[in-house]
Amino acid sequence: MLKRLVMWTGCLSWCILAVANIRAEDQKPNPAGTAQPVQAETRKEEPADEKQSAQTEQQDPAEPDAVQENQQPGPLVLPKPAPEVRVIGELPWHIDYSAAYRQANTEHKQLLLFFRSEKDLLTAGQLEQNALSRPELKDSLSKFVRVVLFTSAVAPVDKDPKPDTKPVKLLDFPCFAHMQGQPGLAIVDLQDKNDHLFGKCISAHPFTSNTLNSVGTVKTMLELPRGTITQRTLTYVLRTHPEQPASVWGQGNPLLFEQCRVASQLMVNYGSVGHHDWGNRSAYVGGQFGSSPMEVASMGAGNTLFEVAHSVVNLWRGSGVHWGMMITPNRHFGYDMVQSPSGTWFANGIFVP
Repeated sequence: MLKRLVMWTGCLSWCILAVANIRAEDQKPNPAGTAQPVQAETRKEEPADEKQSAQTEQQDPAEPDAVQENQQPGPLVLPKPAPEVRVIGELPWHIDYSAAYRQANTEHKQLLLFFRSEKDLLTAGQLEQNALSRPELKDSLSKFVRVVLFTSAVAPVDKDPKPDTKPVKLLDFPCFAHMQGQPGLAIVDLQDKNDHLFGKCISAHPFTSNTLNSVGTVKTMLELPRGTITQRTLTYVLRTHPEQPASVWGQGNPLLFEQCRVASQLMVNYGSVGHHDWGNRSAYVGGQFGSSPMEVASMGAGNTLFEVAHSVVNLWRGSGVHWGMMITPNRHFGYDMVQSPSGTWFANGIFVP
C-alpha cells in the first residue's frame, strides 16, 4: 500500500511539472520584459474582393514601386507629352509649322525652315550629317527658331474655315516661290512687326541651287546681314565667290541696301545699265556716312535667283574697274537687284570706305 502511494505521488508531481512547462511556453515577453498571456484570438477571414479593395486603397497608382508582388497593375497613366521636336545634332527642331511660327513671332527671331522630300531622304540626310548636326554651326543655328517639315506640309487653316476650303502646301505660297517647290532651307523674318521684312522669306536655298554642300556655305547663309531675298542672294554669291571680294565683308547697311534697290529700280525705269542720278544719290549717301561712296552696276539673267546673281557677278568680274572697287575693303556695303517687266535683271552695289 505504501509503495503504491509513493508511485501515485510521483506521477502527480510529474503532471504538475508538465503543466507548468506548457504554461511557460504559451507566454510571450512584452516590451517591458515581463511576460503577458497571449489571449486566444478568433480571426474572421475577409472575403477575397474586400482584401483586394483594401490593398488597392493603400497603393499609390502613380508610384510603380507600390505595386505588390503577383498583383496586376492598373491602367498606366502617362504624363502629358511635351511638344514634339526632332533633335538634329544637339539642337531641337520643331516638326509643327504653327508652333515654330508662334515661337519665332513671340521671341522676335528669324524662322529657319528645313524642307525634306519624302522621295529623296538621302539628300536631306547628307545635309543633316555634313552640316546641320556639326558643332561648328551650333551657335549660328541657335539664333533661329528651327522647324523641319516635309515638302508636302500644308499651311494652317483658319479656326472657322469655309466649307470649300482646301489644304494648300506651304511651298505653294508666293512667299516661298523661290524654293520652286523643292526641298532645302528657307528663312522667314519675324524680328520686327513694323519692319518691311516682317513675314517675308528672306533666303531660299533649294537643294537644286547647290548652295548647301558644306558647313561653310550653310554658315554663310545663316550669317548674312538682314535684307530682302534679292539683297541676301547677291551678297551670298559674292561671299562664296572663290576670290571673296573684300567689299562684301564689311557691314551690310540697311540704308545702303535700300539705296541699291532705288538705283536698280532706276535702271529698270530707264531700261539700261548706268549710274542714273548718281550725283544726287552719292551726295545723300556721303552726307549720311561722312565719306564718298562708290557704286557698281550690272545686269543679268537666269531662271533662278542664284543663276541671276551669278551672271551679274560674272559681268562685274570681267570689268577691271568694277572688280577693283569690289575687292577693296570698305566699312559699309549694300547690294540689290530688281527684275524688269521684260524679265531682265538690273543690279547695283554701293560701298562706303
